[in-house]
Amino acid sequence: MSKISLGVLVITDAAKEAYATETVVACLVRHATGDWGDTPKEDAQMNDEAVSGERILSSYTLDGGSLWIITEGRGQDRVTTCLRPADY
Repeated sequence: MSKISLGVLVITDAAKEAYATETVVACLVRHATGDWGDTPKEDAQMNDEAVSGERILSSYTLDGGSLWIITEGRGQDRVTTCLRPADY
């Protein structure tokens, strides 16, 4: 069950080229259900407190590097971006 609403989904070209669609979708499911991946403990705690509309960042270590997923905004303005750290 989703813990957060993802809103509009966006993926950078670099992330799209680096990871299979299935891998990105699996990470999105983890992100939406509150599994923040390899996010440091203090950042994970902030994510838990921010599910109602603040910025949420998850980090997943994958073959070939890391994938970050960032959800920002509230309500209909919510956007979730999948990117590699170098894209930030």
